[in-house]
Amino acid sequence: MTVHSSRFCAALRESVAPALAGIIRNDQVIMLGRAASLAMNNEMTFGGILQSSFNQQGAAQVGPPAGSVTSFVQRERQIASSLEHNVETVETILADSHRFTEHPANDEQSTLSSIKAQLM
Repeated sequence: MTVHSSRFCAALRESVAPALAGIIRNDQVIMLGRAASLAMNNEMTFGGILQSSFNQQGAAQVGPPAGSVTSFVQRERQIASSLEHNVETVETILADSHRFTEHPANDEQSTLSSIKAQLM
């Protein structure tokens, strides 16, 4: 038994699905970044090291634990790099001119162009 799929179905499976997966992955990466930012804020607010205010006006200040700012910055850079890579991958997938034509000739091509516009 031989099964043939239409170009539309092939485009959905080979282009739209991976692009959508990349966008969903970006949402997950953003959630991880948000959680890391909240954890760092919490650490800075409640778990930091008190720095003495001896001979200074005002209360003691809370400073970050040694190395935590550096590790936070590294995490943020990794998150930004991951987002950038995912966006580039999605843009590359959706830039396929064979699957997503500028001037759709039929309803399927028009639907694919609409899907591409929504994903961009």
